[in-house]
Amino acid sequence: MRNPEYDLLIPLLPKRENHLMPMNKIIKYDNTLVCGCRDGSLYIKAADSFENVKKYDIHHSWITSIDLNNIGMVSGSYDMTIKFCSSDSFFNLDKDPIFLTQNAHKDYIFSVSLNENRVLSSSSDQSIIISEICSTSIRSLRTISTNNSIYCSKLIGDEGFLGSANGNLSHIDFKDPQPSLRTVHESGSSIKSLATNKEKCAIGCLNGVVNVYDIRTWRIISSVLINDPVVSIEPYSDGFMYYSKRGIVNSIDTESEISFLAPKKVSCGIQVYTSDGDDNFILSHDDGEICKYKPNGEIIQSVKPDDRYVFAERESDSTKVQLKTLNGHSYLYDLESMSIIEEDYVHIEKSVPSPAFYFPISFEVSTGIPRMRIPPILPKIIDKKFEPQRNALKNIIKSIIRSNVIVSSVDSNNKIVSCDPSSLGLPYWFRYIM
Repeated sequence: MRNPEYDLLIPLLPKRENHLMPMNKIIKYDNTLVCGCRDGSLYIKAADSFENVKKYDIHHSWITSIDLNNIGMVSGSYDMTIKFCSSDSFFNLDKDPIFLTQNAHKDYIFSVSLNENRVLSSSSDQSIIISEICSTSIRSLRTISTNNSIYCSKLIGDEGFLGSANGNLSHIDFKDPQPSLRTVHESGSSIKSLATNKEKCAIGCLNGVVNVYDIRTWRIISSVLINDPVVSIEPYSDGFMYYSKRGIVNSIDTESEISFLAPKKVSCGIQVYTSDGDDNFILSHDDGEICKYKPNGEIIQSVKPDDRYVFAERESDSTKVQLKTLNGHSYLYDLESMSIIEEDYVHIEKSVPSPAFYFPISFEVSTGIPRMRIPPILPKIIDKKFEPQRNALKNIIKSIIRSNVIVSSVDSNNKIVSCDPSSLGLPYWFRYIM
């Protein structure tokens, strides 16, 4: 039985096999790329061809951060959950993997960092949590409040390195009986990305500052201002590589100098080696295209995303919905059959508009697939004056049951609390309307 106080979130169309939106994080693992996408899915892509090897639809909003090691893969999302899957299960293409879920944070997850079997996570609820991966759960060990949201983090052994919204770079030692954040430098701008190597820590800021520090003294070794938000930073050679929103790709604090400008905006980037040991750079662009670049900026390979939906709005006097995609396609969708009934649809404004009437369903397209949201509407919908809406909703409910779609329950904080096929249970007020 679903909680009658929860909203219901229901996809109108199935997800595509290929990615729909930009990646927020890409990690090279053996001959694959593990990609966390804004469409809520994790993709394993072949590093040489960008072809999809496996896709996991595990989050209901943007994936903001991923990390992996030989133990497993961890991801965090705007849906306020953290997921973990063991490496053996995650990369086993013949079986569906088992994902553990943690709901300890109360708002958006900004970062996750995995070290051995422990996870350091941060959230817009202004807390960080150190957790332990167990056989059947992600167990919270300690929650520490922070004065600002932590946008990025790195866990190395018992030490945490954190970059905050107010520009403070902080360090924390979890061996301390009462661990607390110690500010080691104030950068003056939100720290959006952070990376470490054996002796150094590098940060990239919203105002375009890139700093490299000596971890032993926290003295700045190298610094540059590019006047463009830094979206990714990673270890490279004996220094670091950074990637900016506008497409600046540069090395810093290393003898291996790399510098080029990508032709369009970037969501994240990563350096990879060819079979000959040469440098290549993989960038995810804001339009969702993934490109592989040579160090001189030449594009040698690319893959475009599938067309995504960017608009969903109900026609004012019916249970029909107009859908539009990024590439300009328009469709008419019928909620009572849960299907597209007209392609190349053109909405025509009526010279005499129909009277607006209450209908409880709203729509959103934040992950590239249109979804409808149904609030707990029983007290209002049983009024006699809403009989047309009640009859329409009855047909929609029948279609939801018949289609056996995934129905997510959403609490008052917009957090997904359950996710099951419609055949496994619907709110009692659905049956009442029926």
